[in-house]
Amino acid sequence: MLKYLHNLPHSDLYPALLVIDYNMPGMNGGELLMRLRMDASLQDIPVAMYSTGMRNLEAKLKTMGAEYCFEKGHQVTEVIALVEKLRSIVEDKETVEKQ
Repeated sequence: MLKYLHNLPHSDLYPALLVIDYNMPGMNGGELLMRLRMDASLQDIPVAMYSTGMRNLEAKLKTMGAEYCFEKGHQVTEVIALVEKLRSIVEDKETVEKQ
């Protein structure tokens, strides 16, 4: 993911939000979050993290810079609320940037 983001022609093409699974092959989501936050060109992209065991990870990931953490396996009504929450994260960031 880092390589892909760095190969974008300019930062206007960066995503408004990254939703990252903690349990990825190779580099876990916490490592990716740490690398994103250490990279000056990528550190301002909001990140939401998810996992099956998020209760044990949430506090740590939020101190590392995750804006939001959620558990896998939600019901449809919970997914709709989750999408609304993620949308509000993006909208809040855009509002701050316009000021």
